[in-house]
Amino acid sequence: MPSDNSAAPLEHPDIKALADRVKERRREKGWTQADVARNGGPSAGVISQIERALTESPAADTLAKLDTALEWPADTCDAILRGNVPAELASTTR
Repeated sequence: MPSDNSAAPLEHPDIKALADRVKERRREKGWTQADVARNGGPSAGVISQIERALTESPAADTLAKLDTALEWPADTCDAILRGNVPAELASTTR
């Protein structure tokens, strides 16, 4: 179930942080963008746009698919966009 904060629109989502985390997670798993898409994520093209920070504000369903495909807890992508690094990812912070 999404937290109440996830329903609020973001004025300045941290797209760069999301791009970096998605790419880092995908590489950590040894997956291509197509692998993530096959694992229930958005299309490889959408993943490419996210990883290059070309998507200003990804749709909620896209974020949910990414969470699932990257094997992250629900609402992880949303938390990253809000500048909140989930505890599970804090150890990978550079």
